[in-house]
Amino acid sequence: MRFVTGHWLALAAVSAILSVYTQACAQDAPAEQAQNSKTVSNLAIGPGDMLDITVYDVPELTLKVRVGEDGSVTLPLVGALHCAGLSVSEMEDLLVTKLVRDDYVKIPQVSILISEFATQSVSVGGEVNQPGIYPLPGPHTLFDAITAAGGLTQTAGDTITIVHKSAPGAPQRVTIGNNGGFHNPPGAIQPGDMITVSKAGIAYVVGEVNKPGGFLLGNNTRLTVVQAIALAGGQTVHARMKHVSIVRRRDGVVEITTVDLKQMMRGREQDIPLQPDDILYVPNSGVRTATDILQRATIGAAAAAVLVAEHP
Repeated sequence: MRFVTGHWLALAAVSAILSVYTQACAQDAPAEQAQNSKTVSNLAIGPGDMLDITVYDVPELTLKVRVGEDGSVTLPLVGALHCAGLSVSEMEDLLVTKLVRDDYVKIPQVSILISEFATQSVSVGGEVNQPGIYPLPGPHTLFDAITAAGGLTQTAGDTITIVHKSAPGAPQRVTIGNNGGFHNPPGAIQPGDMITVSKAGIAYVVGEVNKPGGFLLGNNTRLTVVQAIALAGGQTVHARMKHVSIVRRRDGVVEITTVDLKQMMRGREQDIPLQPDDILYVPNSGVRTATDILQRATIGAAAAAVLVAEHP
Protein backbone atom coordinates (compact mmCIF):
# COMPACT_ATOMS: atom_id res chain seq x y z
CA MET A 1 0.00 0.00 0.00
CA ARG A 2 1.29 3.45 -0.84
CA PHE A 3 0.66 6.85 0.63
CA VAL A 4 -1.93 8.39 -1.63
CA THR A 5 -3.83 11.08 0.25
CA GLY A 6 -3.47 14.48 -1.37
CA HIS A 7 -1.04 13.31 -4.05
CA TRP A 8 -3.46 10.90 -5.69
CA LEU A 9 -6.32 13.36 -5.28
CA ALA A 10 -4.27 15.81 -7.29
CA LEU A 11 -3.50 13.22 -9.97
CA ALA A 12 -7.16 12.17 -10.06
CA ALA A 13 -8.19 15.77 -10.50
CA VAL A 14 -5.72 16.17 -13.35
CA SER A 15 -7.14 13.05 -15.02
CA ALA A 16 -10.68 14.36 -14.64
CA ILE A 17 -9.71 17.70 -16.13
CA LEU A 18 -7.97 15.93 -19.01
CA SER A 19 -11.14 13.88 -19.62
CA VAL A 20 -13.36 16.98 -19.70
CA TYR A 21 -10.80 18.73 -21.84
CA THR A 22 -10.79 15.83 -24.34
CA GLN A 23 -14.59 15.81 -24.56
CA ALA A 24 -14.65 19.54 -25.14
CA CYS A 25 -12.05 19.15 -27.87
CA ALA A 26 -14.19 16.48 -29.56
CA GLN A 27 -17.22 18.79 -29.55
CA ASP A 28 -15.21 21.62 -31.08
CA ALA A 29 -13.39 19.32 -33.53
CA PRO A 30 -14.62 20.81 -36.86
CA ALA A 31 -13.69 24.38 -35.95
CA GLU A 32 -10.42 23.27 -34.33
CA GLN A 33 -9.42 21.16 -37.35
CA ALA A 34 -9.97 24.12 -39.62
CA GLN A 35 -7.90 26.32 -37.31
CA ASN A 36 -5.14 23.67 -37.09
CA SER A 37 -5.08 23.33 -40.87
CA LYS A 38 -4.61 27.07 -41.18
CA THR A 39 -1.91 27.02 -38.50
CA VAL A 40 0.01 24.20 -40.19
CA SER A 41 -0.14 25.93 -43.57
CA ASN A 42 1.50 28.99 -42.00
CA LEU A 43 4.29 27.06 -40.26
CA ALA A 44 7.83 27.50 -41.49
CA ILE A 45 9.41 24.46 -43.10
CA GLY A 46 12.70 23.47 -41.50
CA PRO A 47 15.63 21.11 -42.07
CA GLY A 48 14.69 17.49 -41.37
CA ASP A 49 10.97 17.96 -42.02
CA MET A 50 9.29 15.35 -44.22
CA LEU A 51 7.19 16.81 -47.06
CA ASP A 52 4.36 14.93 -48.73
CA ILE A 53 4.14 16.49 -52.21
CA THR A 54 1.39 15.84 -54.71
CA VAL A 55 1.10 17.44 -58.16
CA TYR A 56 -2.10 16.31 -59.84
CA ASP A 57 -1.55 14.23 -62.98
CA VAL A 58 2.25 14.41 -62.61
CA PRO A 59 3.33 11.01 -61.15
CA GLU A 60 6.98 12.08 -60.98
CA LEU A 61 6.01 14.76 -58.47
CA THR A 62 3.85 12.65 -56.20
CA LEU A 63 6.36 11.70 -53.54
CA LYS A 64 7.70 12.12 -50.03
CA VAL A 65 10.94 14.01 -49.58
CA ARG A 66 12.90 15.10 -46.53
CA VAL A 67 14.31 18.60 -46.32
CA GLY A 68 18.12 18.47 -46.23
CA GLU A 69 20.37 20.07 -43.65
CA ASP A 70 20.95 22.92 -46.09
CA GLY A 71 17.21 23.61 -46.18
CA SER A 72 16.69 22.36 -49.72
CA VAL A 73 14.88 19.50 -51.46
CA THR A 74 15.68 18.00 -54.84
CA LEU A 75 12.65 17.11 -56.96
CA PRO A 76 12.31 15.39 -60.34
CA LEU A 77 11.92 17.78 -63.28
CA VAL A 78 12.46 20.96 -61.26
CA GLY A 79 15.73 20.16 -59.47
CA ALA A 80 16.80 21.74 -56.19
CA LEU A 81 14.49 24.10 -54.32
CA HIS A 82 15.39 25.96 -51.14
CA CYS A 83 12.36 25.75 -48.87
CA ALA A 84 13.61 26.22 -45.30
CA GLY A 85 11.90 29.23 -43.79
CA LEU A 86 8.99 29.09 -46.23
CA SER A 87 5.47 28.28 -45.14
CA VAL A 88 3.64 25.37 -46.76
CA SER A 89 1.56 27.74 -48.88
CA GLU A 90 4.68 29.64 -49.95
CA MET A 91 6.35 26.36 -50.93
CA GLU A 92 3.28 25.42 -52.98
CA ASP A 93 3.42 28.78 -54.78
CA LEU A 94 7.15 28.35 -55.43
CA LEU A 95 6.61 24.90 -56.98
CA VAL A 96 3.70 26.16 -59.09
CA THR A 97 5.83 29.04 -60.37
CA LYS A 98 8.70 26.70 -61.21
CA LEU A 99 6.48 24.23 -63.10
CA VAL A 100 4.77 26.98 -65.13
CA ARG A 101 7.97 28.88 -65.88
CA ASP A 102 9.76 25.76 -67.14
CA ASP A 103 6.66 24.80 -69.16
CA TYR A 104 6.15 21.45 -67.44
CA VAL A 105 2.52 22.02 -66.45
CA LYS A 106 0.25 24.83 -67.64
CA ILE A 107 -2.09 24.94 -64.65
CA PRO A 108 -0.48 22.82 -61.91
CA GLN A 109 -2.50 21.73 -58.90
CA VAL A 110 -0.02 21.38 -56.05
CA SER A 111 -0.61 20.07 -52.55
CA ILE A 112 2.11 19.91 -49.88
CA LEU A 113 1.79 18.53 -46.37
CA ILE A 114 4.37 18.30 -43.60
CA SER A 115 4.05 14.68 -42.50
CA GLU A 116 6.92 14.82 -39.98
CA PHE A 117 7.97 17.89 -38.05
CA ALA A 118 11.64 17.85 -37.14
CA THR A 119 11.56 21.47 -35.98
CA GLN A 120 7.96 21.71 -34.77
CA SER A 121 8.07 19.14 -31.98
CA VAL A 122 7.85 19.23 -28.20
CA SER A 123 9.86 16.91 -25.95
CA VAL A 124 7.93 15.41 -23.02
CA GLY A 125 9.86 13.31 -20.50
CA GLY A 126 9.97 12.22 -16.89
CA GLU A 127 6.96 10.67 -15.23
CA VAL A 128 4.62 10.37 -18.22
CA ASN A 129 3.33 7.10 -19.66
CA GLN A 130 4.86 7.56 -23.11
CA PRO A 131 7.87 9.91 -22.98
CA GLY A 132 9.14 11.07 -26.32
CA ILE A 133 9.13 13.80 -28.94
CA TYR A 134 5.71 14.79 -30.25
CA PRO A 135 4.79 16.90 -33.27
CA LEU A 136 2.82 19.80 -31.85
CA PRO A 137 3.02 22.52 -34.49
CA GLY A 138 2.14 25.98 -33.30
CA PRO A 139 1.30 27.04 -29.74
CA HIS A 140 -0.34 24.48 -27.43
CA THR A 141 -1.25 24.16 -23.78
CA LEU A 142 0.60 22.12 -21.19
CA PHE A 143 -2.39 19.76 -21.06
CA ASP A 144 -1.98 19.14 -24.82
CA ALA A 145 1.62 18.05 -24.35
CA ILE A 146 0.92 15.82 -21.34
CA THR A 147 -2.05 14.23 -23.11
CA ALA A 148 0.08 13.51 -26.19
CA ALA A 149 2.53 11.68 -23.91
CA GLY A 150 -0.19 9.43 -22.48
CA GLY A 151 -0.78 11.35 -19.26
CA LEU A 152 0.98 11.18 -15.90
CA THR A 153 2.30 7.97 -14.36
CA GLN A 154 1.25 6.77 -10.92
CA THR A 155 4.59 7.91 -9.53
CA ALA A 156 4.42 11.41 -10.98
CA GLY A 157 5.32 14.26 -8.69
CA ASP A 158 3.68 17.65 -8.46
CA THR A 159 6.34 19.67 -10.29
CA ILE A 160 6.63 20.12 -14.04
CA THR A 161 9.70 21.82 -15.48
CA ILE A 162 9.43 23.57 -18.84
CA VAL A 163 12.51 24.67 -20.75
CA HIS A 164 11.38 27.05 -23.46
CA LYS A 165 13.38 27.10 -26.68
CA SER A 166 13.23 30.89 -26.61
CA ALA A 167 14.76 31.04 -23.10
CA PRO A 168 16.77 27.86 -22.38
CA GLY A 169 18.55 29.48 -19.45
CA ALA A 170 15.36 30.28 -17.57
CA PRO A 171 13.39 27.06 -16.96
CA GLN A 172 9.82 27.49 -15.76
CA ARG A 173 8.51 25.34 -12.90
CA VAL A 174 4.82 24.64 -12.63
CA THR A 175 3.22 23.10 -9.55
CA ILE A 176 0.10 20.94 -9.63
CA GLY A 177 -2.13 21.71 -6.67
CA ASN A 178 -4.27 19.25 -4.74
CA ASN A 179 -7.30 20.35 -6.78
CA GLY A 180 -5.54 19.42 -10.02
CA GLY A 181 -5.05 23.02 -11.14
CA PHE A 182 -1.78 24.86 -11.67
CA HIS A 183 -0.57 27.19 -8.93
CA ASN A 184 1.36 29.19 -11.51
CA PRO A 185 -0.20 28.50 -14.95
CA PRO A 186 2.36 28.40 -17.75
CA GLY A 187 2.14 30.27 -21.00
CA ALA A 188 1.78 28.58 -24.36
CA ILE A 189 3.97 25.58 -25.15
CA GLN A 190 5.88 26.27 -28.35
CA PRO A 191 7.74 23.97 -30.76
CA GLY A 192 11.19 23.17 -29.42
CA ASP A 193 10.16 23.36 -25.77
CA MET A 194 11.14 20.56 -23.36
CA ILE A 195 8.77 19.37 -20.62
CA THR A 196 9.84 17.16 -17.71
CA VAL A 197 7.47 15.79 -15.08
CA SER A 198 9.12 15.15 -11.72
CA LYS A 199 8.97 11.88 -9.82
CA ALA A 200 7.22 11.85 -6.47
CA GLY A 201 9.53 11.62 -3.50
CA ILE A 202 9.59 8.42 -1.44
CA ALA A 203 10.00 7.95 2.30
CA TYR A 204 11.07 4.49 3.49
CA VAL A 205 9.92 2.68 6.65
CA VAL A 206 12.05 -0.31 7.70
CA GLY A 207 12.73 -2.42 10.75
CA GLU A 208 10.12 -3.60 13.25
CA VAL A 209 6.96 -2.70 11.31
CA ASN A 210 4.42 -5.08 9.82
CA LYS A 211 4.65 -3.83 6.24
CA PRO A 212 8.02 -2.17 5.56
CA GLY A 213 8.35 -0.33 2.28
CA GLY A 214 8.46 2.99 0.47
CA PHE A 215 5.61 5.48 0.46
CA LEU A 216 5.01 8.19 -2.12
CA LEU A 217 5.28 11.84 -1.18
CA GLY A 218 3.73 14.50 -3.39
CA ASN A 219 5.29 17.93 -3.22
CA ASN A 220 2.15 19.23 -1.51
CA THR A 221 1.67 16.18 0.71
CA ARG A 222 2.65 16.03 4.37
CA LEU A 223 3.67 12.62 5.71
CA THR A 224 4.69 12.49 9.37
CA VAL A 225 6.45 9.81 11.39
CA VAL A 226 3.22 8.55 12.97
CA GLN A 227 1.41 8.52 9.61
CA ALA A 228 4.28 6.58 8.02
CA ILE A 229 4.20 3.98 10.80
CA ALA A 230 0.43 3.60 10.28
CA LEU A 231 0.89 3.11 6.54
CA ALA A 232 3.52 0.47 7.29
CA GLY A 233 0.93 -1.54 9.21
CA GLY A 234 2.02 -0.33 12.64
CA GLN A 235 4.95 -1.41 14.77
CA THR A 236 5.52 -5.05 15.76
CA VAL A 237 5.48 -6.29 19.35
CA HIS A 238 9.27 -6.34 19.25
CA ALA A 239 9.64 -2.66 18.34
CA ARG A 240 11.79 -0.43 20.49
CA MET A 241 9.55 2.61 20.24
CA LYS A 242 11.67 5.00 22.33
CA HIS A 243 14.61 4.85 19.91
CA VAL A 244 13.15 5.18 16.42
CA SER A 245 15.59 6.76 13.97
CA ILE A 246 15.06 9.15 11.06
CA VAL A 247 17.91 8.84 8.58
CA ARG A 248 18.25 11.86 6.31
CA ARG A 249 20.91 12.81 3.83
CA ARG A 250 21.65 16.52 3.68
CA ASP A 251 24.35 17.98 1.44
CA GLY A 252 26.06 14.61 1.16
CA VAL A 253 26.09 14.01 4.92
CA VAL A 254 23.93 11.36 6.62
CA GLU A 255 22.06 12.75 9.63
CA ILE A 256 20.39 10.45 12.19
CA THR A 257 17.69 11.80 14.51
CA THR A 258 16.32 9.62 17.31
CA VAL A 259 12.69 10.12 18.33
CA ASP A 260 10.35 8.61 20.90
CA LEU A 261 7.54 7.08 18.85
CA LYS A 262 5.48 6.22 21.93
CA GLN A 263 5.43 9.86 23.06
CA MET A 264 4.61 11.00 19.53
CA MET A 265 1.64 8.65 19.33
CA ARG A 266 0.40 10.01 22.68
CA GLY A 267 0.71 13.56 21.42
CA ARG A 268 3.39 14.45 23.96
CA GLU A 269 6.14 14.90 21.39
CA GLN A 270 5.97 16.74 18.09
CA ASP A 271 5.19 14.51 15.11
CA ILE A 272 7.98 15.20 12.61
CA PRO A 273 7.22 15.50 8.86
CA LEU A 274 9.30 13.22 6.65
CA GLN A 275 11.14 14.39 3.55
CA PRO A 276 11.79 12.60 0.25
CA ASP A 277 14.41 9.83 0.61
CA ASP A 278 14.10 9.77 4.42
CA ILE A 279 14.46 6.36 6.08
CA LEU A 280 12.40 5.72 9.21
CA TYR A 281 14.04 2.88 11.13
CA VAL A 282 12.24 1.08 13.97
CA PRO A 283 14.77 -1.03 15.92
CA ASN A 284 14.19 -4.32 17.73
CA SER A 285 13.62 -4.11 21.47
CA GLY A 286 16.52 -6.52 21.95
CA VAL A 287 18.97 -3.86 20.79
CA ARG A 288 20.71 -2.34 23.82
CA THR A 289 22.20 1.09 24.16
CA ALA A 290 25.67 -0.44 24.06
CA THR A 291 25.03 -1.52 20.47
CA ASP A 292 23.73 1.81 19.23
CA ILE A 293 26.93 2.32 17.22
CA LEU A 294 26.29 -0.91 15.32
CA GLN A 295 22.66 0.10 14.80
CA ARG A 296 23.69 3.48 13.40
CA ALA A 297 26.22 1.85 11.11
CA THR A 298 23.56 -0.52 9.83
CA ILE A 299 20.99 2.14 9.04
CA GLY A 300 23.71 4.39 7.64
CA ALA A 301 24.63 1.62 5.21
CA ALA A 302 20.94 1.19 4.40
CA ALA A 303 20.68 4.89 3.65
CA ALA A 304 23.67 4.73 1.33
CA ALA A 305 22.24 1.67 -0.43
CA VAL A 306 18.90 3.37 -0.99
CA LEU A 307 20.54 6.52 -2.27
CA VAL A 308 22.68 4.54 -4.69
CA ALA A 309 19.62 2.65 -5.92
CA GLU A 310 17.60 5.82 -6.34
CA HIS A 311 20.43 7.84 -7.93
CA PRO A 312 22.61 5.41 -9.92
